[in-house]
Amino acid sequence: MPISKPLYAPFIDGMRAIAVLGVILCHLNPTWMPGGFAGVDIFFVISGFVVSISVSNFDGIRLQNLIIYFYGRRLIRIAPALIICLLSTFITTALFIPDAWLSKDIYNTGFFAFFGLSNFVLADNVGSYFSPSSAFNPFTQTWSLAIEEQFYIIFPLLFWAWLNKRKNFSTFCYIILSISSLICCIILNKMDTTKSFYMIWSRFWELGIGVLLFQLLSFGGHSFSLLCSSRKIFSCGSDLAFLIMLAGLILAGPEFLPFPPAILSVFGAAGVLGFLHGRAGGFAYRCLTSGLFRYLGKISYSLYLWHWPILVLCRWTVGLDKAVVQFVAVLVIFLLSSFSYYFIEQPPRQAGRLLAKPIIITGCLLLIILSFFISKEIFKYRYQISLSTVMRNASVWYINDSDNHQVTERQEKIKIGNFLIISPLYKKVSCQKLFVIGDSHAGAYLKLFKNFVASTGIELYLFSQGGCGFMLFQAGIDEVSSQCNQFNAAAIEYIMDTASPGDIVFLPSLRLPRMIDQWAIFDENAIVNRFFTDNSNKREEAITTAIPILKKLTGKGAHVIFEGPTPMLMTIPFRCSDWFNK
Repeated sequence: MPISKPLYAPFIDGMRAIAVLGVILCHLNPTWMPGGFAGVDIFFVISGFVVSISVSNFDGIRLQNLIIYFYGRRLIRIAPALIICLLSTFITTALFIPDAWLSKDIYNTGFFAFFGLSNFVLADNVGSYFSPSSAFNPFTQTWSLAIEEQFYIIFPLLFWAWLNKRKNFSTFCYIILSISSLICCIILNKMDTTKSFYMIWSRFWELGIGVLLFQLLSFGGHSFSLLCSSRKIFSCGSDLAFLIMLAGLILAGPEFLPFPPAILSVFGAAGVLGFLHGRAGGFAYRCLTSGLFRYLGKISYSLYLWHWPILVLCRWTVGLDKAVVQFVAVLVIFLLSSFSYYFIEQPPRQAGRLLAKPIIITGCLLLIILSFFISKEIFKYRYQISLSTVMRNASVWYINDSDNHQVTERQEKIKIGNFLIISPLYKKVSCQKLFVIGDSHAGAYLKLFKNFVASTGIELYLFSQGGCGFMLFQAGIDEVSSQCNQFNAAAIEYIMDTASPGDIVFLPSLRLPRMIDQWAIFDENAIVNRFFTDNSNKREEAITTAIPILKKLTGKGAHVIFEGPTPMLMTIPFRCSDWFNK
């Protein structure tokens, strides 16, 4: 048991309040606090510092006992509110968010969040922390919790040496790992900024600075259990560090994160902790220990957990642009976070004082596993419980959900020269054949094709290769790859050998470019430039190439059908399908 209880430092709650307010303001409207996301960096420094203090009096403790005590404390602190937040988010996601490009990584992120691994899912995302795929993912905020949980794996192992008269060795390890992490962060920034932002090996240095600050103060004889004498130099130092920390929240930008933008926030936070711990005085102390900031700091964990899914739910439904929506969202965030603090966070922590740490660890782990399986069931039945018209009518909205048991499907490998075509065939009873050539746009007609086969008995040959348009004729289009040319030539050759008079050849590539898609994101300016680009030479060349092919097909007696240009939509259609997002 600890010899003496660590000193309560109210200004740390104020620092947490500043950090979480910066994050919330940035997420609500980036123009209000451009670098507010750097509040997470402040949290990391505080966490490394505070967890060091929490076990600092366990001199001579056995490693096994340290691990049990440490994980028991951390689990009872983190798990209850996190589990309730995750389950609630799974339910609201199933109710309101349809399957789409922006939601394809949501459930995996949530599943991994139960085990402190969501940052791995987000790091493998095609978009960064500032991309739409992250902004519309209600579990994105769990990445920083995952970083801390991964840090907790190594922390007691290295800090145990500090508690067992090997302080220099422990400090040396943290110095080496922190420097290595910073170097990794700098190098990884140039290679993959997304992984640099999300991964523990490029963030360890921020938590490590918190630990090293504790150890440096300890070497200087600082007491973490008693108040220290206050001097002017400490007040001035804390005020300057406080201003540096605030500057980090304002000046940090998304470029090259987390280094160098995090430097101001990290070292400013470390300065405030070092100058103010155990002391009073100065502007920073008065500000950070005010009643409002202390309260916000106490509920900061719940604020951080709940603010993000609420804002994301607004983005998926009523939007987040109107002032009235922003006001209501903020009100809900603070009310829900206060409720979470008093009725979800506090009761388990109070009960944890009466329970043995092995029981706490076992209970929390079982609760995590149970909640994980509950979330899997929510995911499994999301189509049945959804309030979204899109999800309840998936067979209408999604081409992959287009099974028609009236038709027979088989895969046929067609080898022509050195090129192999794998064509899905759909057949009922008719001798007439329908040939379709095109890119993924042709494959998007799959539901229509199956219904057509079911109603007419026609035999379908579908030659669809993603990115290989056939007779596009679009202005500003890039050169078709040689592999696509081979594919298209092989398909035409097969049709010429197989088609009979009266057969149908459908060429669905003659269309306008897409402005929006539920499974992809496009650069609007690039699309507009392509559409209005004067590229008549390429178009004439494409037409000249197409005419002989069309003459051959019609010469076989085939009916050639082009698709008329479809509407150019600026908004994904399902965004207007439900009462809650109209």
